[in-house]
Amino acid sequence: MARRLCALQQKKMLEEENAIMEDTEGVIDTLRSISGVEIAGFIKELTADTCKVSLRSKSYIDVAEISLKFNGGGHKRAAGVQPERKRRERSKNF
Repeated sequence: MARRLCALQQKKMLEEENAIMEDTEGVIDTLRSISGVEIAGFIKELTADTCKVSLRSKSYIDVAEISLKFNGGGHKRAAGVQPERKRRERSKNF
């Protein structure tokens, strides 16, 4: 069974820490690098109604195939999607 890890970055978190979106670059790769994790997801809230989802895998899960189901794209080990759903709805799907 593949071990998975998902993290969420809310816009208010950035505001509280006086950070900007660019400060979160590389977080997805850090999540994937954790021992035992095969697939990692990082959800970045862009607005109250939109987000960006990054997916990474280490060896055998095709994250491009997963992202295509949500109109995203990418490569077997690195893919992403920007769903046009409300926050509560997208959390249930990922």
